[in-house]
Amino acid sequence: MKLREASPRDLPQIMGVILAGLADDPLFDWTWRYRHQYPWDNYYYWSLRVSSMINSAARVLLVVELDETDKFRTKEDPVGTLVSFIAWRRVGEDEHAKRRRSLKSGVLNMLDRTVSTLQDYSLTQHHPDGRRDADYRRWTALKMGMKAVDAEFFACYQNFWELELLATHRKYRRQGAATMLIEWGIRLADEEGVPCCVLSSVMGKPLYESNGFVLATDEKWVFQVKGEEEKVECFVLVRSSKNERLVSMETGDGYMMVSSL
Repeated sequence: MKLREASPRDLPQIMGVILAGLADDPLFDWTWRYRHQYPWDNYYYWSLRVSSMINSAARVLLVVELDETDKFRTKEDPVGTLVSFIAWRRVGEDEHAKRRRSLKSGVLNMLDRTVSTLQDYSLTQHHPDGRRDADYRRWTALKMGMKAVDAEFFACYQNFWELELLATHRKYRRQGAATMLIEWGIRLADEEGVPCCVLSSVMGKPLYESNGFVLATDEKWVFQVKGEEEKVECFVLVRSSKNERLVSMETGDGYMMVSSL
């Protein structure tokens, strides 16, 4: 498998990974509960979001594709097939964050971001009722909850990498693709001396913990609409900066060194 940065031409394959990789994720299923009735809405609005992420100056989208050395590759999937992708967001105003944003400060990048914004605006004007695949009360609860997580757990860090989205095609899970994508971010975070943060569903929690993330709180973060019995549980996880982990190891306050150091 080979890791590389995503480009706009990867969008159709990335969408395939999202729809196949998140279909059994409890958080995805809970929020986009009408996606089976309105598959066009689900596909198109997600494609707008991913396109916006690719063009974002603060984000890095990476993909893992199959190569000729992959013995587990099926005949149906040629070399170059995307099997996993991740969205990392660099938050802060230190020199590393500014340099990261400068990589997408050109005229063409700004034009791409403008086009994405105009597409989104045009769609809202033609479809004022919005996307039909989402339960809007649940979506609102999710957005409010994510803001609360940012304020309570992430805002204490002036500079950090946030893992916003990770998906692996169900066909190619447990082959190491997701780990490759996570390790890219934590290696860079260690080089820059900043932590990594993620709000994870139940499905992703073991993977993040195996890569050095620890729970920021023992309490589960529950998303639920008032009056409904259905709910979804998430977890706030943080991988402290390298310096913080070294200090914590010396002071013995519960942190452990990870094998990647």
